[in-house]
Amino acid sequence: MLYSLADLLVAKRFCKGIETAILEASQLSGPSSSHKYYLSNLFEVIFNRKSEHCRKLRINNPDAVKRKLTRMIALGKDNLQVRKLLEVNVAPQVISDFDWTMSKFVHKGERTPSCHGIFEQAPDMSLEIQNQLRILQKTYEQVECDPTIPVSTKIPLMVEWWDLAQKAIVKSNVHKYTLKATVNQCNLALRDYVGDFIVQLHRENIPMLIFSAGIGNVIELLLERFHLRFDNVRVVSNFMDFNAEVLLLLLLDICRSICPPSTS
Repeated sequence: MLYSLADLLVAKRFCKGIETAILEASQLSGPSSSHKYYLSNLFEVIFNRKSEHCRKLRINNPDAVKRKLTRMIALGKDNLQVRKLLEVNVAPQVISDFDWTMSKFVHKGERTPSCHGIFEQAPDMSLEIQNQLRILQKTYEQVECDPTIPVSTKIPLMVEWWDLAQKAIVKSNVHKYTLKATVNQCNLALRDYVGDFIVQLHRENIPMLIFSAGIGNVIELLLERFHLRFDNVRVVSNFMDFNAEVLLLLLLDICRSICPPSTS
């Protein structure tokens, strides 16, 4: 059964006790009375319309979320994703996007940047390029977030956005060491419990695959910044090619293959 990171973080965000339930359930064939108790409390927090948390939460299909959480706890970590594929079991793993899935959209009242957006804060980026990147974001983000525009129409426009942003960034000759400093100083923040969740995956030796149409170097540096660069976490994205200290190239192939992220 395959779960998105958002599915898995619902439990983490609203009920710390659920972590104990998941760990204990991994040793059992099904949910015990204590696990059912945790589930009952979790569902009360998430789905009770009078709950403070529920007023801040939007779930398109509550029944489906309940079924996923119940099954996830009952099966345990060894069955996080096990399915028949040509009569071969697929090992447990977690697949996630990065921008505004693992990272917050707003932090301390401020909009947080995407992988490309951090270059607007780069100290060696000219004001001209910074403004150019902001204009591109403002122009194309309206298309990306418009639910009335078909995905088939969005994809070429998103690739066009990526191409233009890439050319602007490469033109600035961002240095490798400056990139690390920019990543460490940017206001990007991870969603609540994402760090705990990744640490738990590492402890349980469960692979995590981060698919992103962003920039792989930035994601890896962010994982280092938050002390989450583990051998079970792999980033599949567009990577920069450096010559000595100077940025030369951004690869586009992965962007084309994983846009939209749901196809991963």
